[in-house]
Amino acid sequence: MTQQQLIQRQSQSVVETEHNLQASLPPSVVSSLDAVVDRDFNVVAYTIDGPCPVDDINAAIAAIDAASQPMPAKALGMLIAEVFSLTKRKKDDQITLDLAVEAYGSRLEQYPADIVHEVLSKWPDQSMWWPSWHELKEEIDWRNNRAKIKAALEKKLTPNRTQSVINQAIRKG
Repeated sequence: MTQQQLIQRQSQSVVETEHNLQASLPPSVVSSLDAVVDRDFNVVAYTIDGPCPVDDINAAIAAIDAASQPMPAKALGMLIAEVFSLTKRKKDDQITLDLAVEAYGSRLEQYPADIVHEVLSKWPDQSMWWPSWHELKEEIDWRNNRAKIKAALEKKLTPNRTQSVINQAIRKG
């Protein structure tokens, strides 16, 4: 993916990216996706109920990976600096702050650019305090339906271990 495409993707909202991704997934995958929600109706996982050809599952995983590219390091550093300048935090020495920014950057680069951009951009409006990693991770994971769908697809690709053990026991018995 080119730098220009990444910048364009960052300008899309997470909702737009999710909508575009859903439209690009194979129909067999879309029709088999079933959201698992908690008591507050937050999507906590997905399951794949129904038949899906392996090629469709692999195509869906590839589409999710393409839509989940991380933010370039320079843009990520600028966004972290923006949050840093707009929030309060405990007083630390420069070395501690440098280490914290580096640690946040190395973790945030593992997530889709549009989700990281949305979470970090909105943070100063929802809290006057510098976020802990736990707070950021909760916000990112809550928005990251792509990772939940990918986990369900990957699970569908792996053989059912329980059924395999049962079949082996029946054959031996």
